[in-house]
Amino acid sequence: MNSFGLDRRILVLCWLLVCALYSAAAAKSPWLAPEALTASADGRRLFVACVRGECVVVVDIGQGRVTRSISLPGPPTGLALSADGGRLVVTCGSPASRVCLLDPDKGGVTRTLPAGHAACAPVFSPDGQTLYVCNRFNHDVSVFDLRTGKETRIGVRREPIAAAVTPDGRWLLVANHLPHQQANTDHVGAVISIIDTQSGQVVDELWLPSGSGGLNDVRISPDGKYAVATHLVARFQMPTTQLTRGWMNTNAKSLIDLERREVVNTILLDTADRGAANPWGVAWTGDGTKLVVALAGTHELSITDFPAMMEKIKGLTPAVPVASLPLYMAVARGPLDISNDLSFLTGMRERRGLPPGDLGPRGIAAIGRTVYTAKNLTDTVSV
Repeated sequence: MNSFGLDRRILVLCWLLVCALYSAAAAKSPWLAPEALTASADGRRLFVACVRGECVVVVDIGQGRVTRSISLPGPPTGLALSADGGRLVVTCGSPASRVCLLDPDKGGVTRTLPAGHAACAPVFSPDGQTLYVCNRFNHDVSVFDLRTGKETRIGVRREPIAAAVTPDGRWLLVANHLPHQQANTDHVGAVISIIDTQSGQVVDELWLPSGSGGLNDVRISPDGKYAVATHLVARFQMPTTQLTRGWMNTNAKSLIDLERREVVNTILLDTADRGAANPWGVAWTGDGTKLVVALAGTHELSITDFPAMMEKIKGLTPAVPVASLPLYMAVARGPLDISNDLSFLTGMRERRGLPPGDLGPRGIAAIGRTVYTAKNLTDTVSV
C-alpha cells in the first residue's frame, strides 16, 4: 500500500472511532478523554479506558468501530486484560478507589474490590490469579489474591503510578512518579522499585539520574530482558540562564537490564532544536525491534530501532570512565555522557507526527508491528 493509501486508511479509521466513541458514552459526558488501552491476545479487540466518559469502550479492530461500551462507577485510571483474555480489570481512582473486574465478552462489572487512594496501573500475574494495583497517594501496592479476594500491601517510595511484571512472574517493577529525597541533597531523583513477588518485599531500588521525575509508564520487552520507563529530567541544579538545549528540562526514557537489576542508561528523546514534551506510554513491537513512546505534548510517536540503540550504547563503554560532558556539548564520548546527549538517537529514531487534529497521545498498545495509541484530547485512537 502506498503512503497516501495508508494515511487515508488511518484518517478514516480515526473518524469512525471518534464518531463511535461519542455515541458510546454520551450519557456520561460529551467528552471521553481516552487514556489507557490494552489489546486482546488474538489481536482482534482493543479495550479503551475513557476518563471523563467513565467507561471502557471495546473496539473491533477488523471493522474499525466500537462494538460495546461498559459503564464504570467512576473515572478509570488504568486497565489490564488477563493472559487468557477471560478477565478485564479496571481501576477507578478516588480517595477510596475501586477495582472493577469485568467480563470482556458480555460487558458489565462482575466483581468490585476496595483499594487505596488514587488506585491505578493494574497488572495481572502471568497465571491470572494475582492482581497488583498501585495506590498512588498511599505510596504502596495492593496485592490481591483473586481466588479469595484477600489483599496485602507493599510499601514503595513515592506515588507509584505504573507497574509491569516480568514474563516469569518473579519481579514486579513499580515506577514511582516523584523523587522522595529532600530537595537540597546531592542526588534528587525518582526510583524504580523492584518487588520480589514471592516474598512480597521490595528487594531493590533503581535510581534514575538526578532531576528525574514525572514518571508515566514502565514496560518490559517481549523477551523479558529489559524494561523502559518514561520520565522527565529537570536540570534544577543548573543556573537558570538558558532554556534551550536541555539546560532546564529534558524528556527521556531509561533502560533497565532486568537480569543485572540495574539502569543501563538514560536516553534523551529531545533533539538540540526540538523538544519531545511529556513522554507517556511506551511499548515494544511484538518482535522487540522497535521501541515506541507516545509524546503527549508534541502529539507524536517516537519510534526507535532498539537493537541499533543497544549496539551504540555498548559501543560507548570506555576502558576508563570519562567525566560527564557539560550540557551544552553535543556528542557522547562515553556512557556517562548519554543522558546529556541530544543527538544520541540520530539515525536510529523516527518522530512520527499524528494525523492533523489528533492531540494528546497517552496509552499505547502494540499488536505485532502495529501500534495503537489513545488520544486524550481528541477522543480518537490512531493506528
